[in-house]
Amino acid sequence: MKNNTGTLLAVAVIVGMFGLLTGCATNQSSLAQQPDATAQETIEEPTVGMVTETVVEEPDGKVERSVSWAGYTPEVMDKMNVTEVSFPTGNKNTSAIMVHQVMPVEVLKDGVYTYEYHVTNLTGLTHQNVMIVNEGARNLEIVSSTPPVMKGEDGSLRWMVGDLAPQQTEIVRVRATSGAVGTASDCVSVTYENSMCAVTKVVDPDLLLIKTAKTDGNICEDFWFTYEVVNPGSGMANNIRIRDEIPSGLRTVEGNQTVVEIDAGNLAPGERRKFTVEARGVETGRHTSVAVATADGGLISESENIETLIYQPVLTVSTDSRDIQYLGRNVEHFYSVKNIGDTVAENTVLTVDLPGGGAQFMQASDNGVADGATATWQIGSLGINESKTVSVAMKATAVETIRSTVSASAECAEKVTDIAGTEILGIPAILTTLVDAGDPAEIGDVVTYTITVVNQGSAPDTNIKIVADIPAEMEYLSTAGPTDGVLNGRKLSMAPVAFLGVGEQIQYNVQVRARTVGDVRFGVSLTSDQLKTPVSGNEATTIY
Repeated sequence: MKNNTGTLLAVAVIVGMFGLLTGCATNQSSLAQQPDATAQETIEEPTVGMVTETVVEEPDGKVERSVSWAGYTPEVMDKMNVTEVSFPTGNKNTSAIMVHQVMPVEVLKDGVYTYEYHVTNLTGLTHQNVMIVNEGARNLEIVSSTPPVMKGEDGSLRWMVGDLAPQQTEIVRVRATSGAVGTASDCVSVTYENSMCAVTKVVDPDLLLIKTAKTDGNICEDFWFTYEVVNPGSGMANNIRIRDEIPSGLRTVEGNQTVVEIDAGNLAPGERRKFTVEARGVETGRHTSVAVATADGGLISESENIETLIYQPVLTVSTDSRDIQYLGRNVEHFYSVKNIGDTVAENTVLTVDLPGGGAQFMQASDNGVADGATATWQIGSLGINESKTVSVAMKATAVETIRSTVSASAECAEKVTDIAGTEILGIPAILTTLVDAGDPAEIGDVVTYTITVVNQGSAPDTNIKIVADIPAEMEYLSTAGPTDGVLNGRKLSMAPVAFLGVGEQIQYNVQVRARTVGDVRFGVSLTSDQLKTPVSGNEATTIY
């Protein structure tokens, strides 16, 4: 026991079962003979407390005056014994603490029963760190107690009552069992501290920090840290503070901080206190940190290096399609989604915004559901590095660029998009006809050649150029048409026609005069931006 406590006496708890008191109870019987210490006292109701001044004659002849309070008596039920002992003198008038034991008169073998210690401060001073110490027990095993029982370094069982204010009473309730028929005994003593004593108690507080955390989780889930501080020493640990610089991949829910600071207060010997901090993940990966607890007197404790693993699904999406397709043909766009993250992508969904306009929807692969504006695929779970490819088939109905936008999403994954595009081309089909009027022609007659150009294709044509070869037997007279003609030697070149739409036509009338007898050929050639190779033709005319 500690040198600076107020303990002088031990009290024995006795449970009688068909036998007499033995062992520890016999050794403590002299305490019951002390003046004013009643071995067994049952009072029907509490008495009113009073303060009395007592003069005590000590053995060495000195006279000590003390003020004691003796008004507390436990209220008990029938078949319960009350035993009272005062510490440290055995006399309540000169003692500091009084302990009442409330015990059942008789209990059953192997049955669980309850007994109590009523600890009362008899003085006008506050007693600090009051503790009941079990000095030994026979045929008695403790099941549980309030407050919880602690075990000392010497193996003794202890109940920390704490500080007792003047005239304050605290009750310790113990549940126990006895395994043998006969008697059961339980010897206890009381220790306490008194700030008015001249002696100084030497204590050794200690500090232990235990950190736990959620070890892994999806970045969208909640995370937490717990910090438990324990004082396994023999004195108060004061002004305890906890600090933890949590990793950058986590933030506290309250305050969005990366530093946790907690004022944990004071801890009595054997006391422990736990704190929980909620956090959220902001970055994937493995994150570790060590928390530190400090207290007055240079006490410090570091936790273990706790690791938290944060993972997240990451989606990529890509497209594949022909760059060019011709009007009236089918167009197919392919869409691929892949999970490149470090956990499964749950409830993966792929959505395509259909182009409309000049693209007529035909079908969606892999059970895709189209509603006119979009096509959707419920892909479900997509494992790590797993991918899925689907497609949409359309028919090109207009000369334009067909574009479809695809997006992919999943639980806790960022949405990603991409665009597929195909340019639809038309085919210009140019039909050129050449006829003459006035064939056969007599020398001196005028012959008219009509050149007609028609775009029968599916796309416009541009920069249409016509060149006519005037036979030597003829004399050029004039040209009528959408552009002027220029004669250079025997070649007649019409200025280009800038644009010839689908179904449109142009016509030229070239007049010549017959000069020499012969079977002649009036030739024409045509080129355009879409027709790089000239298209040629001629018309035969007889001159006589």
